[in-house]
Amino acid sequence: MESFTAGSPGTILNGWLNATDDDGDWFVESDGTTNSSDTGPLDDHTPKGSLYIYYEATGGDPGDVSELTSPCIDLSVLSNPRLGFWYHMYGEDMGTLEVYAVGDAGPSLLFSISGEQQTDETDPWIEAQASLAGLGSTIQLIFKSTRGADFTSDIAVDDIEIFDFAPTDLALIGISPNELTCADSNATVNIVLENAGSDSLDLAATPVSVDLEVIGGATPQTLSGTVNSGGLLTGQSTVISISGVNFEGSTNYSLTAVVAPFTGNNNATNDTIRANVTVVPAISTFPYTEGFENGDGGWTSSGVNNSW
Repeated sequence: MESFTAGSPGTILNGWLNATDDDGDWFVESDGTTNSSDTGPLDDHTPKGSLYIYYEATGGDPGDVSELTSPCIDLSVLSNPRLGFWYHMYGEDMGTLEVYAVGDAGPSLLFSISGEQQTDETDPWIEAQASLAGLGSTIQLIFKSTRGADFTSDIAVDDIEIFDFAPTDLALIGISPNELTCADSNATVNIVLENAGSDSLDLAATPVSVDLEVIGGATPQTLSGTVNSGGLLTGQSTVISISGVNFEGSTNYSLTAVVAPFTGNNNATNDTIRANVTVVPAISTFPYTEGFENGDGGWTSSGVNNSW
C-alpha cells in the first residue's frame, strides 16, 4: 500500500513522479487541509497518522491537467490483480479525477469521476476499486486531475493499494466510537465489515464474527460480535454491533477489532482496525456551571486553525 508516509509535505517519494509536460503538480500534504479554503479534506484517510497527495487548483486555469505516475508495478505474481484507493473531492468548482493503467495494450481508463463528491472537508473519504486483470504483466498507474472552473477544485488521494482479488476477503473498514465518548458501563461499539472478495457471502449459512479487545480502565476487556443473517455482495458492507463495553469515566482506551478465522479469508492485511477513545467526564449535578477556573472541565476543541 502507498500512503505517502515516506515523503514529507511537498515531497513525493517511492518512485512516484509528476509529469513535466502538463499544467501543474500533485503535492504531499500532512494531516490537515490543503492550502486553499473551502476545498480539500480536513485530514488524511488514515486517522491521525500519515500524509496524502492532492492536486492544488489555486493559481491554475479551468481545464488544467496534472498527472502523477507510479513506479512500474509487476503484476505477474497475482492471479486476479486489483487496484484500490481512497479519494476526497470537496469544492463547489470540483473538476475531474481519472485513473489510467499503462500496460502492454497501451493506456486503459480504470476510473473517472467529476464534480463535488463531498460537501464538507470533514466528510469521509470514498473508496474506489478497479480490476487490473488482462492489462499486462507490468503496468504503471497515472492519476490525472482536470481543474474545474475555480480554485475550489483540490482533489486528494490516499492509501493506494494493489492486491490479489481473492474469492473470499473480509475487511474491517470502520469503527465507532473512534475518538471521544461519554462514560458508559454498557456501551456499544459498531464495527463495519466489508466483503472485499469477488464472491458473494451468505451470512446465514456462514456467519462471520469479529473479536474486540479493549485496553484501558481497571481491566482489559475481550468481547465478540457475530453477523448471521442476510448476504453481502462484493463491495457491500454491514455493521457488527458489540455491546457490553465498559467505558469508565476520564480514561483513555485503545480498541482493536479483528475478523475471527474464516474459511478462505487468507488476506490478513485488512482484517484489523484500531481506534483510540477518550472518555469525557459526565455531568450529573445541576444546576451545572463551568467557569474554567480548574482547567478545561472536560470540554474539548477542534476545527481548522483551532484557537480555543
